[in-house]
Amino acid sequence: MKLNLGCGGKKLPGYINVDSQAAAHPDVVLNIGQDRFPWEDSSIDGVQAWHIFEHLPPAQLFHCLKEIYRVCKPGALLGVIVPHPRHDVFIGDVTHVNAITPTGMLLFSKKHYAKLVESGTLGVTTYADYLGVDFDLQEPVGKMLDPRIDPESDWRTRELYENNIVVEYRFKMKVVK
Repeated sequence: MKLNLGCGGKKLPGYINVDSQAAAHPDVVLNIGQDRFPWEDSSIDGVQAWHIFEHLPPAQLFHCLKEIYRVCKPGALLGVIVPHPRHDVFIGDVTHVNAITPTGMLLFSKKHYAKLVESGTLGVTTYADYLGVDFDLQEPVGKMLDPRIDPESDWRTRELYENNIVVEYRFKMKVVK
């Protein structure tokens, strides 16, 4: 059993399609930022969360991640797609309230947090411990380039300093239990 959270009009075959809006005609109407997920502990094989996390304020994102962790089986994969916070796709949508990056999601991984501590990185918080979750970011992290960007150019350096280079991040996180 797999979940497609925040499905809107993009229902996936073979998934339980979930949305907070009944008008989207999901299989399950659920406010993922507040409600308890109606599935048993460790019963879900995988989750897709495409273009939804950026719409959740931190407290609701934390709730959602805790519920995903609770219902997922060990080793389940959480597929995440989010807009790059320095692209107009993110900036121009007033419902985008939270900039999600793969680096930020490392704070929900006990292994990666330990590496940050070892490296002397200061000012990071172990949300994995605070929330009782553990998601291991899988490599590689995909980046969808803006169609105006030449993929043969030095876009990786430009991404650090300019807007509208990368449209979105695509990554997977493995549930560690």
